[in-house]
Amino acid sequence: MKHLSRLILSILLIGALIPVSAQEYFFRSYSIEQGLPQSNIYCALEDQRGEMWLGTDGSGICRFNGVEVKVMDRNDGLSGNIIRSVFEDSRGNIWIGTEYSLDKYDGFSLQSFSETKISGTAVLAINEDRKGNIWVGTETEGLFRIEFGDSMIIDKYTVSEGLANMFIFDIDVDNEDRLWLSLIGGVNIVEFEEDSFQVTKLVEGYDIPSGNILCGSMDPNGDMWFGTYQEGVFKIEVGDDLDNVTATTPDFLNFLSFERVWDIHWTSKNECFVATEDQGIIQFNEQGILNHFTKESGIRTNQIFRITESENGNLWFSTLGNGILKFENKMLVKYREGVGIKGAQIYDVETNDNGDLLIGTDEGFSAYSFEGDHPSMISNYTVSDGLPASEITSITSSGETTWLGSRNGIAKIENGKVRIPDFNQGLSSQTVNSLFIDSKDDLWIGTKIGYSILIDNELHQINLMEKGFENNEVQTIIEHSSGDIWMGTLGGLIRIRRPSHTSFDKEDGLTELQVHALAEDKNGDLWIGTFGGGIFLYSQESDSYPGL
Repeated sequence: MKHLSRLILSILLIGALIPVSAQEYFFRSYSIEQGLPQSNIYCALEDQRGEMWLGTDGSGICRFNGVEVKVMDRNDGLSGNIIRSVFEDSRGNIWIGTEYSLDKYDGFSLQSFSETKISGTAVLAINEDRKGNIWVGTETEGLFRIEFGDSMIIDKYTVSEGLANMFIFDIDVDNEDRLWLSLIGGVNIVEFEEDSFQVTKLVEGYDIPSGNILCGSMDPNGDMWFGTYQEGVFKIEVGDDLDNVTATTPDFLNFLSFERVWDIHWTSKNECFVATEDQGIIQFNEQGILNHFTKESGIRTNQIFRITESENGNLWFSTLGNGILKFENKMLVKYREGVGIKGAQIYDVETNDNGDLLIGTDEGFSAYSFEGDHPSMISNYTVSDGLPASEITSITSSGETTWLGSRNGIAKIENGKVRIPDFNQGLSSQTVNSLFIDSKDDLWIGTKIGYSILIDNELHQINLMEKGFENNEVQTIIEHSSGDIWMGTLGGLIRIRRPSHTSFDKEDGLTELQVHALAEDKNGDLWIGTFGGGIFLYSQESDSYPGL
């Protein structure tokens, strides 16, 4: 795994150097190319079993486990094929809102509500209160409550019961078990006291800046945040007196030029994500803006429709026309010349026992310690400090000793001093491509002409072509958990079970012979990086090389 990390970091660090570090976040896209029936996704849910449920614009609902897609539509009993909402309740049931009605899937069978009061209208929002009641917001028929007891009871609430409008975009439940309805006509707060249905209306011009509310979300303090059709985002501090509320927008959000907000979501990490019509995704917390993700920063579209958070903290963003995006909250941080890295080409990156980062470049060697994402240079060595060459091509370390390979042999750093070992001139080649210290503390040296092993300060040299192998140049060396040594050469792969050597080449399924990187995964399988032939996986169990 160590050398795979070296390869990835080398790719990230290489290139033109600028005097600042930069961050890039990972978004993974799923669309038609990954097996989805279409790229218009209205809503998404990751259930308790880790399966994704994706609501499409006419192709039913997709169940996606990361590999296989299963589609459920009207042929399977759904009330409609346009899926506007999906929700998992505390019992593990999946509730599906379609353009015509509501459906419930219990893991075995599908129950349709198309023959009940909830019919003939699109279901846009579904939520559950603390009593286990299911609340359903619709496009034209108002609000429904599904209550469970000896029998199921469905109650309907409309403008006759005090709602401002029948068009309900979103339903949120606060800490007091009140419903906050985002609808055309403002925000409605619904309370129940001894079976009485009470509605507090927040209207445009008096309480809130907009009457067209598309979404809502409760923050960690219990306050409510709302996204609007044309006025961006606002916050309501929730207190005892709901008849006198104040809507505010933080100053840091006023600097952004977004108006239409399709969804807003406060995460389990106390951060808020905003899905906009044409300004991508905005991430902030109480202190200010954290990130603004757009097409320029790597996402596929600036129009984001819905946000869903999974149990493990991953975020899913639904889009219309670009499938669904998974935000894994992992980032790449680029460190360049301004933090002390000397050279435009990074040849090797390793870590030592202290967790320090060791970097070999075309201008020498540097070591860094880290506090969070911020590097601090510990040491820097060049030819003037005693290195045998400017280009440091490989690094390995053990304890307080660091070994460096170059185009002119090997150097050793101990106690801050560079020393050229006595055996350096005895190497079969001064061009050193790879260094590795195995579990026996032996030093393996891969060169342009075979390899050498330093055992108890005695150097042993092996010429691969003299042993019958096709190529002598060793590019990379690792030790497998079984104790085998694996080498990547420009003529294939070699496994060493001392003292025997076994080659793996085209006859064994390795169709590209220039092997530059090796890594072992948790299953004991070997990943093989080649020059021009992609990646191969050597399965110990099946003894085969499926190319990736």
